[in-house]
Amino acid sequence: MNSYSVTSIGIIIIAILAIYYVLDKSKTYKEIQYDKPITDNSFYGLTTKPNWHKIDVGAFSIETPTTYLYTKFRGIDSKVGQISDEVDTILFDYGWYSNDFGEQRNDKRYEINSVKINGRLFTIVKNKNGTGTIGAYTEDLADDNRLSIACYKCDGFENVMEIFKTIKFRE
Repeated sequence: MNSYSVTSIGIIIIAILAIYYVLDKSKTYKEIQYDKPITDNSFYGLTTKPNWHKIDVGAFSIETPTTYLYTKFRGIDSKVGQISDEVDTILFDYGWYSNDFGEQRNDKRYEINSVKINGRLFTIVKNKNGTGTIGAYTEDLADDNRLSIACYKCDGFENVMEIFKTIKFRE
């Protein structure tokens, strides 16, 4: 067999595979839309808590009541999004420049605590009056990444803190 025959056979095989790939409608690729709550159940996993689900945002997962839906936002240098039940909205930023709540740390209206969540050290920032802002921040992550996650107008700090305690990182 000469090189012309081998090349011809290779081109034919590549053409057949390309045609098969284009015409194969059995493949289902689900791309997450930006800026809209995701309602497709395939993006939510099971948990051990009744009426809760696990949301996998890529770099980490978090468990919430099933009333909370994930919305992916376009980030420039980080993974950003929100998780909301239309009453409370939790925003997150995972990347190098995530908010460390520096302004709140120096404000006497806020209580600052450190807590371990699934082996990671987090700084918890919350309004002393029991409503408003509650946030969690960690830089205890690989590749100099950080996570800032907060609910800014929350009624139930206990519920949001229960959600925060389910954060698990992929590493």
